[in-house]
Amino acid sequence: AAAVSDFFVPQDRMVEHKIQSNEEFLQSAESSGHGKSPATRTEGRSLVIDLEPVPKFLKQLVDGWAPEAMIVSFKLETDP
Repeated sequence: AAAVSDFFVPQDRMVEHKIQSNEEFLQSAESSGHGKSPATRTEGRSLVIDLEPVPKFLKQLVDGWAPEAMIVSFKLETDP
């Protein structure tokens, strides 16, 4: 299972204004000219949002800050 904070939209792929779910959105997304495709698009009547995984940085942080430390992490399960 994925948590809300496991994925994000990179700044360079974020839409400039409110996401539209109609033909106007489709036309503006196609003509944006940003180089990278926007993270949102329409497919028929569906709105598709492409998310990227959040980079894992805990090990890099510990290696630079306290290389001899042991990393202990956990995920809290709230479903019974």
